[in-house]
Amino acid sequence: MPVPIQVYPQSILHINTLMLKLLPSSRSSLIVIPWLKNTEKLTQVSRLNAGLWSKDAFLKIKQGEAGNWGFVVNEVSESSDYDIKAITIDQVLKQNNIDTIDILKLDIEGAERELFSKNYENWINKVNLIIIELHDRFMPGCTESLYNAINIEKWDEYKKGEKVILVRKNKV
Repeated sequence: MPVPIQVYPQSILHINTLMLKLLPSSRSSLIVIPWLKNTEKLTQVSRLNAGLWSKDAFLKIKQGEAGNWGFVVNEVSESSDYDIKAITIDQVLKQNNIDTIDILKLDIEGAERELFSKNYENWINKVNLIIIELHDRFMPGCTESLYNAINIEKWDEYKKGEKVILVRKNKV
């Protein structure tokens, strides 16, 4: 049986020459990701065991509707039994001394609603291309949150299967 190449939810930020893979899982030892294994020795690839969110938070992972191929996260208090800490895109940029994101690829199983609902103003104007799967079926409001966060007139929009591809008309 082939080993899956992607485990969800995931985020990849192609930021200039730095590539970051965020994989929120407290059970990471159970997950095999050949792409990550194949890039272990590449210095431009950083792996963060974190969830993307709109603020510093603590997240609880729960099984989603897609079985092993998808799970959702909910924000909980620090005193709760949380699985993973959340990080913001602003924090990722600051920690890595990065000014722009060339490609922001998101498949975060409904967390896009939270990510684009607040505290996006600083980083959204630093992104040149967004590839995103919107999961309104898991978390209603994901699509609305994304389109409220961006000015669609500044982007060319394409759709390929489940993916929405937004290309900034005037590169930052």
